[in-house]
Amino acid sequence: MFEDRSIRRKRRYLLTAVFLLLIGAAFAVGYFLNAEIPEALDSHGNQPSGSLKIPDNLINPAAVQKPYEEVNADSTTEQAANMSETDLTTPNTQLIFKTYYDSCGHTVEKAVQAGNDELNMSEQQLKEKYNGWKLTGYSPPIIELSRNIDSYCPDHYIIGVDGGYITIYVYDENGQRIVQEKTDISVAPLTPEDKQALEGGIVVDTEEQKEQTLEGFSN
Repeated sequence: MFEDRSIRRKRRYLLTAVFLLLIGAAFAVGYFLNAEIPEALDSHGNQPSGSLKIPDNLINPAAVQKPYEEVNADSTTEQAANMSETDLTTPNTQLIFKTYYDSCGHTVEKAVQAGNDELNMSEQQLKEKYNGWKLTGYSPPIIELSRNIDSYCPDHYIIGVDGGYITIYVYDENGQRIVQEKTDISVAPLTPEDKQALEGGIVVDTEEQKEQTLEGFSN
């Protein structure tokens, strides 16, 4: 009986030792795990890894945008230069001048090639050079300019009077009347009606009509 008690006491001590050993082991494992977690967080959770690096354009958009703007600025400048060269006049540029004469209703058109003093001119420079004209068409190599003149075109003769004699007038391309011929036909013997017609100016369109009119007044 005494032996049975001794055996039970040994078993109790052994179980107690095993129980304490298990508690110690559990405590050691728990302590180890708690010590490793913060370190893992410091090395992985709190510092961004290389694969999760924030793009520079999100941190500082201006730093990325500036090179883009510089590249585009160069491109825009180059395009503007090319457009300017295309729009400038060249030896192949043709200038078309259209003059509308209000008195006769005719239009006279004259086409000329750009001269040396008109080469490499821009649209604005042409407007300044021909300030009496309207630039009505600018599509190089064809450039059109027009104007209105309250006069007759050069295709007419005006039979009038100067100093008591019948005089022939013509008009230049600018609508200015100039004397072409002063005849020896006096207006003194003419009727009042003929004199009044000559004072107002008789307009004829051809050389033949002019000669016929003069012959009628000389008879």
